[in-house]
Amino acid sequence: MSLLRLIFRGLRHHWRLHVAVSLGVAAATAVLTGALLVGDSMRWSLRHLTLDRLGKIDEVILSSRFFHAELTDQLCDSDSFQQHFESAAGVILLHGSAECRSIAGTVRRARGVSVLGCDESFWNFGSDRPGRLAGRREVVLNQPLADQLGARIGGQIVLRIPKANQIPGESPLGRKSDTVGGLTGLTVVEIVP
Repeated sequence: MSLLRLIFRGLRHHWRLHVAVSLGVAAATAVLTGALLVGDSMRWSLRHLTLDRLGKIDEVILSSRFFHAELTDQLCDSDSFQQHFESAAGVILLHGSAECRSIAGTVRRARGVSVLGCDESFWNFGSDRPGRLAGRREVVLNQPLADQLGARIGGQIVLRIPKANQIPGESPLGRKSDTVGGLTGLTVVEIVP
């Protein structure tokens, strides 16, 4: 008996097993290919959404510490900056929570709120510029947050943000309590989309 004939007899005798293995391989290949296509599509969609939200922002410099506002002006005045960019804005980004008390006395809260401290130059990077900029003890809210809080223009909100500390709270010498500060009585002056 030749080797070729032996292979043919084995295939014929165990044909059900070979068909099941072939169908399993085909199904696994289809699942993996579909997952790769969906993953690529999701990655592209998320990238597109992120770039749309950034607007005219090309570069971001993040720092774990505060820096002087004059640093932005010095950066804009440098020759190498002017060759590559149009303008810059200094922004403080903190994550906290917000709450708003309604006329009926119910309190609505939002957690994971991004709180931006910025000046007028920040609003040049987007298309939704508020009609009135926030002053002292005033805030500008975006529409989704205003809807979640039930806040209206002229209403009062409370922001809770982490206090700046030189020593992280996770370290043995760090402060474990009183790490969040509240800004009460902030007036909503504008709501942007």
